[in-house]
Amino acid sequence: MIIAMYTRSGYPSSNVKKYETDYSQTNINTLILSGPNGYNGGIVYNDSPYEMFNAQGSYVGDSTWASTLIEFASSKNITNIYFSLSNSAISALANMTPNGLESVMNWLKHNKISGIDMDCEYWGQPGGLKPTSPDVETVTLAAIAAGLKLTAAPYNLMDEWKQWCQYVSSKSGNVEWLNLQCYVGGYGNNPVEWAEQFPNIPIVPGIEPINSSTDTGQYTPQEALTLFTNWHHDAISKSLTLGGGFLWYFGFFLSLKNYTITDYTEAIIKANTVTMANIVTEANTVITSTKVTIKANTSFYGNFPVTGGNLLSVGFQNMGFRTKIYPTQLMIDSATNVFFQIDNLNSDAVDIYIWGIADNPNAKFGSISSSGTIPM
Repeated sequence: MIIAMYTRSGYPSSNVKKYETDYSQTNINTLILSGPNGYNGGIVYNDSPYEMFNAQGSYVGDSTWASTLIEFASSKNITNIYFSLSNSAISALANMTPNGLESVMNWLKHNKISGIDMDCEYWGQPGGLKPTSPDVETVTLAAIAAGLKLTAAPYNLMDEWKQWCQYVSSKSGNVEWLNLQCYVGGYGNNPVEWAEQFPNIPIVPGIEPINSSTDTGQYTPQEALTLFTNWHHDAISKSLTLGGGFLWYFGFFLSLKNYTITDYTEAIIKANTVTMANIVTEANTVITSTKVTIKANTSFYGNFPVTGGNLLSVGFQNMGFRTKIYPTQLMIDSATNVFFQIDNLNSDAVDIYIWGIADNPNAKFGSISSSGTIPM
């Protein structure tokens, strides 16, 4: 399972050392270095004066950075380090001489960077790059030739990303996974829909921590647990598997007072390891569920108790796989009771499993007490 975090504080070595204690309790296994940008034909980290590669492809940056980063990753059990390329970085690399581009990729490979993360984005802006852009293909091919792994960070343009994946395959490369943005421009993305379209490539959805900015797609750890559990169960119901989760980005956590990186990563891990039927998780909690059949074109509302524990999170799973099912209200009414209203706009009845995560492995749902149905 991929538990990843993007960071803009991964260069130079003084930054790696400065924030080392902030990673001490985390359980991420993948660090993605966001920040490489094009500048004067070369690559800088975030901005000048943090130059990394000049226009000829030679590394001219901090001489101790690579060894410091690798030592840091090893001490924190981080097994993957990816170099994430923005639009400007991709264009700068593509416009180097072939030898210059090869030099950059070989340096990254030699210094134990796992691979390249393609963070090219296009919404009509100047300098934007589609995944099918010639510059993207040029840099992709150079990464494959150097033996670097490949990931990407899409949020739109699904068809173009399919073409990019096909291009990678045609050049004997492999896309390890896709980091699907589910915040800002990617807010509302459903990773299960992407998993259906990319059956051979793991989809790793990502979110932002709460109150980190004014962006959409921010969640508390508890909300993240519910969101990722819903995605996980939706995937299971369609015989699919998601690849884990990622967080955007490390800098946001430096200003958070109520939550830690670990709060979020544990939520992602828990959500991706529970199943539908009273399975105790490693955190000694339980996910338990009950079924209700909702008649056609009906709004069903009611509540049900949880005994033997306190509720931590609730959600629902549509066992009929139909799209017109809406939980207009699904909430923890008290520590031991769930209130819900679910609308079935389909022309036939649908079975719904409503589930909750409780803080005791012996917790169970009681019988549903219906408050009634309303024709729609």
